[in-house]
Amino acid sequence: MDVTPQGAEAVVLAVTEVKPRTTDRALALLESALKGRPAQSGCAGVWRTDAGALNQIISLWTASDQADAVRTSTEILSSLNDIRVGGRLLKLTAAPFSPPLLPRRLGGIYEFRFYTFRPKSFAGIVDRWRGAIGQRLEVSPLLGVWCEQGASVDELVHAWAYEDANAWQSVRRDVMARGVWPPPATAESSDALLRQTSVIALPAPFSPIC
Repeated sequence: MDVTPQGAEAVVLAVTEVKPRTTDRALALLESALKGRPAQSGCAGVWRTDAGALNQIISLWTASDQADAVRTSTEILSSLNDIRVGGRLLKLTAAPFSPPLLPRRLGGIYEFRFYTFRPKSFAGIVDRWRGAIGQRLEVSPLLGVWCEQGASVDELVHAWAYEDANAWQSVRRDVMARGVWPPPATAESSDALLRQTSVIALPAPFSPIC
């Protein structure tokens, strides 16, 4: 089952780990690398992790095709090579209900959640989430839901915006108490889910989405 919205932009998410105590320098280098480039340079947003895995820069990139998004992100992120110690690049497919990555303010903090599923799980996730996403959107904005579909695993990413840490905790308590989110699991979806991680991240001052 194809879950790609027709005419959707290609999306790449990069997680770049830098040396401890170099995050401010990393953001300054990225801002400098982006300066002078066209407004539509492909960078949709940049965040620094604040809780969970530390010393990471999360960036989202869009283009008309995946190769261009990978090329642009790789070129600009090469400015961090001297302080980079690790990372990964995810080539993502957006869920049909994932909003476009347009410049706008969504919140003061973001939670990025990374789930690893058995392969060929994405279509089932979309089906289960489709009916619940509307109520979830009533309480905080969705940055996006995407998946890198691989031969061995599916890597799901979903990210949500909140005004601050108090709002993040309050919203999570509320939606769980009311049974709004997460969507009910099935025996099949529980078996397919292999790993979950989460980070709290703050938008960079120059991030188009903040």
